[in-house]
Amino acid sequence: DYDNRREEYDWANEMSDERLLRLIDECAELGVKEILISGNGEPMTRANTILEMMKKMKSHGIIGGLTTNGPLFTEEMTKEIVKIGYDRINVSLQSPDEETQDKIRKSKGSLKRNIKFFSWLKKWKEYYKTDKPILAIAPVTYTSNYKQIFELFKFAKEHGVSQVYAAPIK
Repeated sequence: DYDNRREEYDWANEMSDERLLRLIDECAELGVKEILISGNGEPMTRANTILEMMKKMKSHGIIGGLTTNGPLFTEEMTKEIVKIGYDRINVSLQSPDEETQDKIRKSKGSLKRNIKFFSWLKKWKEYYKTDKPILAIAPVTYTSNYKQIFELFKFAKEHGVSQVYAAPIK
């Protein structure tokens, strides 16, 4: 059971797990080629459902992407994601500096948990001899982290991240 912190959220206005899974089938019937799982919040709080959605997408030949904060993955779930050949994971990582990352994320240890997730991805991608999923980081640029963007590129290279998306400060 991979679900994380489900009890901390009011699910009354959310689609049911069953509806989300049916939605994947409906998308396949309509010929949808690619789906990005994202949300107004962290999708991985519904980890069991997200994993089932990923499997269903791949069984239909749909290209799959996931945007996440990253720290809720377990090694077993990471292994499953690599094993099914999921296509892309975008992690919203704000800084290679632990203090800055924790402050922006409001979650102590989030950088360490992301590093652990990145190492599991690398381990299982090597084991299954695949380059999927592509791992990207997409920092939100704040005044507290914009000077660390170049360090983030170095961090990405050191941790097997294929792509970094950096949006300009508005």
